[in-house]
Amino acid sequence: MRKLLLLAALGLATVVPVRAADVTILGCNERLAGAIGVRELLADVGDTVQVAVTVHTAGDLDAYGLEVSFPTGLLSYVRTDPGELTAGWSVSQGTLKPALGVVQVDGWNRTPIPGGVSGRLAVLVFAVDAAGSGRFTTGGLVGDLVGYSPCETIDTTTKIERRTWGAVKELYR
Repeated sequence: MRKLLLLAALGLATVVPVRAADVTILGCNERLAGAIGVRELLADVGDTVQVAVTVHTAGDLDAYGLEVSFPTGLLSYVRTDPGELTAGWSVSQGTLKPALGVVQVDGWNRTPIPGGVSGRLAVLVFAVDAAGSGRFTTGGLVGDLVGYSPCETIDTTTKIERRTWGAVKELYR
């Protein structure tokens, strides 16, 4: 985007209007072994967004189950897709618990994901209904994720990551 803006400033490209972002979904750092969480995305009201549920495996992982809680006033759940680590797995479409603002997902395969691997377990698709403030959290870990830590609870090396873990916040126009 910066390159496009620089080219536009030099008169070498057409200027494309940048939409004001209504909702930012900020995720946490799952690089530590035995951690699970969600990554950063940017969206406008009316968009659909893909929220990647990521993992850094501590050991072999051939089954998982977890809950992702989300701000129901801002987002509505659409579906769950497998991640690159779980392509070919049996992956649930997600069980929505609307009163709790929770989507429950799970998957399994006979060939495990080896320990020390980072990547996406699942991709949750949400519609952005409104701008505002809220939280994303992961929990309810079962299967091979028992004993893992939601990454929003793990200290990392930067203050920015600690300050913004899991936050869904409004950006002012």
